[in-house]
Amino acid sequence: MSNVLPHREYVNVKRMMRMRFVTAGLLLFFYTATIASVALFPSYVSLRVKEKNVNDQLTEIKKEDFSKESASLNIVVQDINAKLRAFPQTPEPLPSETVIAPLLLASHPGISITDMSMTKNKEAIDIVLQGTSRTREQLVQFVDALKARSEFTGVSLPLSQLVKDKNAAFTLSFSMAHK
Repeated sequence: MSNVLPHREYVNVKRMMRMRFVTAGLLLFFYTATIASVALFPSYVSLRVKEKNVNDQLTEIKKEDFSKESASLNIVVQDINAKLRAFPQTPEPLPSETVIAPLLLASHPGISITDMSMTKNKEAIDIVLQGTSRTREQLVQFVDALKARSEFTGVSLPLSQLVKDKNAAFTLSFSMAHK
């Protein structure tokens, strides 16, 4: 189809139609945004007010609970302290690091220590280790490593614990001199 408009007029009309289309699209976008803002604003205000009320109530509850709990905990702590005063005071705490450091040096792969208890007496610290060993050979090597350390004396492993070949549970007892 041929165009009866001169080329210059055709370009101007085309430009004008594009501008109308863009203007109509922008107006539609701004009207939609305005309507959405107006529709959502009351919900936003309502949620902010509810959030503020909930935060205020939470703050009040925390203050009340804390004061009630702190009073009851103070009573419990005072009661426990009174009961602890009945026990004699030990002159010095048991130095765990002096026991654990040599044990770590004697540790062996494949040995898992599950429990350790220490009892301090006048001459030495009695130590009992419980755990599992992947193999009997690893358990024997661990016991030999403990015996080789000069810090430990009287390392004993009952023969009944060497019966199992794999995943053997063991209980070792030995002593360590005070430092």
